[in-house]
Amino acid sequence: MNANNPKFSILCPSYNHEKYVGFFIESVLAQREQDFELIIVDDCSSDKNIEEIRKFEDSRIKLIQHDFNKGVSAGLTTAFEKSTGKFLALSASDDVLMPNYLMEAYKVLNENHDINVVYCNPIFVDENGKQIPDQFFIKNQSRYSLLRAMFLYGNCLPSPGMVVRKEAFEQIMPLDLSLVNYQDYHMHVKLMILGKIFVNEKRLIKYRRHNSLSSLSSETLSNRNRGILEIDKLMDVYLNMKDVNLLQQTFPKELKQLQLEVFPDTAEYVLARIAMTSNIYERKAWGFEKIMSLINDDKYFNLLNDRYDFTFKTYLSFSEYVTFGDIRNNKVYERYKKFQKLFNATLIVAVILLLICLIFTWDIFTQ
Repeated sequence: MNANNPKFSILCPSYNHEKYVGFFIESVLAQREQDFELIIVDDCSSDKNIEEIRKFEDSRIKLIQHDFNKGVSAGLTTAFEKSTGKFLALSASDDVLMPNYLMEAYKVLNENHDINVVYCNPIFVDENGKQIPDQFFIKNQSRYSLLRAMFLYGNCLPSPGMVVRKEAFEQIMPLDLSLVNYQDYHMHVKLMILGKIFVNEKRLIKYRRHNSLSSLSSETLSNRNRGILEIDKLMDVYLNMKDVNLLQQTFPKELKQLQLEVFPDTAEYVLARIAMTSNIYERKAWGFEKIMSLINDDKYFNLLNDRYDFTFKTYLSFSEYVTFGDIRNNKVYERYKKFQKLFNATLIVAVILLLICLIFTWDIFTQ
């Protein structure tokens, strides 16, 4: 065990977790792999979070306090800047680690130097630590299939307990402090573009789900709206995919369907076209808006014409791909359809009542 350069630095942003942080620290100290440092960044908590952390007297625990509330990404950044370990384990202070969590991650990363990130499957628990039945489970698969799924559909990687090589994490810095809903999603994509990942199919961390409406993961209107507002920043990270081979292995089906050849200098156009094959409106719209921007550059417009016989008529045809109807699977659209049915029924009743009133009035005046 090396106190100055441990194997692991556990990076833990913490905010108002006085009820849970003690259980988290106990699970860290109970690890079978003891060569670690634990860096907890308190994000200006308003409860007794700091007092609970200070109850543990262990030289490997480092507590840092933010002067004001800055968010999860800022907490991770602060912890990263103080880290000295070879591998970085990311966890929240309301999670609970299984005793073999660090040991399992070390085994993969130590034996496979081409793997940058190790994920694991979570056990979902409620606010009281009781296990919640959940269908979520991700199998180990190539980064190509995950990059494709996450581009076209949504996030399918669990962020609790991910372990990253420090040199890989350095390459995705700085983190975007403004992202909330897609903070971890953004990191996953950046890391997968860099290199290989591994998903441990064992469940090695307990992830706590909160019912509180103040939780950033709760199903509130505010959180849903924020997700829509953040989608462009999330999708923009894919524009770092300039490698032709990476694009070809990630989107073979779409490239064949669209009959597109990939070149490094037209990768942005190719990604925009692929985005318009998604069944999710916001991703289609992102693709269309990218093409809107690209053709405002005359040189790029000429390049698209040379490579793909692209003309303004081609551009006009793309609007057919992006329609409001594409969000029919969206919860907002489902509520709209229910409202529409209710409105139609109410309108019919109102018309019938109006006709009855008119007939009744006519009878009075004709008597």
